[in-house]
Amino acid sequence: MCVIYIHYFPPLPPLLACMTTYSDELLDQLARIDALQQQIDALRPLPADVQARIFQKFRLDWNYHSNSIEGNSLTYGETVAFIMEGVTAKGKPLKDHLDLRGHNQGIDVLLDIVKNPEAELTERDIRELHHIIMVEPYAVMVDTAAGPQRHLVEPGQYKTMPNHTLTATGETHFYATPEETPARMHDLLAWYRTHRDTLHPLVLAALFHHKFVAIHPFDDGNGRMTRLLTNLLLMKAGYPPVVVKTEEKREYYAVLSQADAGLNEPLLTYFAESLIRSLEIYLKGAKGKDFTEPDDLDKRIALLKRSFTTEDYIKETINPGLIRNLFANSIFNLCKAATNKSEELSSLFSSTKFFYIFNTTAGRHTFSDTGELASWLWDGPYERAWPLQSFEFQYAWLGFKKSIEPFDIHQLIDINFSLYKYKIKIDRGREIEISKFYHQPLTQSEGNEIISAFINSAIDKIQSITKV
Repeated sequence: MCVIYIHYFPPLPPLLACMTTYSDELLDQLARIDALQQQIDALRPLPADVQARIFQKFRLDWNYHSNSIEGNSLTYGETVAFIMEGVTAKGKPLKDHLDLRGHNQGIDVLLDIVKNPEAELTERDIRELHHIIMVEPYAVMVDTAAGPQRHLVEPGQYKTMPNHTLTATGETHFYATPEETPARMHDLLAWYRTHRDTLHPLVLAALFHHKFVAIHPFDDGNGRMTRLLTNLLLMKAGYPPVVVKTEEKREYYAVLSQADAGLNEPLLTYFAESLIRSLEIYLKGAKGKDFTEPDDLDKRIALLKRSFTTEDYIKETINPGLIRNLFANSIFNLCKAATNKSEELSSLFSSTKFFYIFNTTAGRHTFSDTGELASWLWDGPYERAWPLQSFEFQYAWLGFKKSIEPFDIHQLIDINFSLYKYKIKIDRGREIEISKFYHQPLTQSEGNEIISAFINSAIDKIQSITKV
């Protein structure tokens, strides 16, 4: 995985006089932001591995939450597995994986832009970033005056159809029209260049966030784009990224709605609090402290649980009752199936025979009759020979009739018993091994696999001797 670090930029000027128009709460938050940033600056330069570890947390959280807000179905654990190891989640839509991959690549592009503090943010940059996070064109159904229509979303292109949305109350939320969008985007970047040296970076980034959302310049992906661009502005100013968390979705949309009505204060205080959270995480990491958040513990617990089998391990130790149940529910059926399939080769031989063999600490016990074996298991002698070490099912095809010199073929299913588990093996050539706890009977597919290996191994031996 390519590691790109958060880069240091000289501290920006202190709050300007224009900030006095804001509440004491916001001014206190901005002062807290500046104080935290000064503490971080005093610790720079940080070791590369420390920076990498801190930013990895931001990257994973950012990828997960920004996509989850937009309806991506991947869990946090699945996001980590996909970003870190490339492991896809079973049963989850391909598009969800493509969106996550595109967003992660978008962060890489954003960091490349941050590397060059002199570079101007342009509309071309924004369109290229959109092209990367959206990956490839795809069709969506949209409502039009003429009814639902199929519309192709083109990554990197401004919208060609209105993308107004219905609010929770059933009202229409209007964004810029396709015709207005190019001019509105031009004006947005002009506004940014005009105010980037006069507004605190947090205020600049938060207001830019809302202005971009109000335009909604693309057919799709506007939410992810505005969160990427907000962090681009913050990181160009030397701050860590903010993460809008999916559990904060209602609050996030609420402050955007208030900004639509001209009330910017809630939006600014929301983003200020988010940046303070990120700065506190960064500062802890810079000092070598544990920078996990309370919900990170919940994530780790969930990840740990998902990393193990969904079935609990019932570590019941071997005992006569367990063995009897195992034979009744699995092993007798397996031996019967092996016998039935083996008989299909019997016409090639003069005769066949089979044996059930128990190896115990008291000796070797051989049976050629199922009823005799069952009586030994259930009527008492078996427990006197306890403990059981292994069981063998042996099948022999005797006197091959299709060659000048007759020969015999022997096959074995071998079952070994340990304290907690039993292990089934097929001898020679096509060896397979299945290990299970005593409370776990063989599945049908496992039984089929064993029988297949058992018979195929016998056929291999016949063909090897006859050169067929």
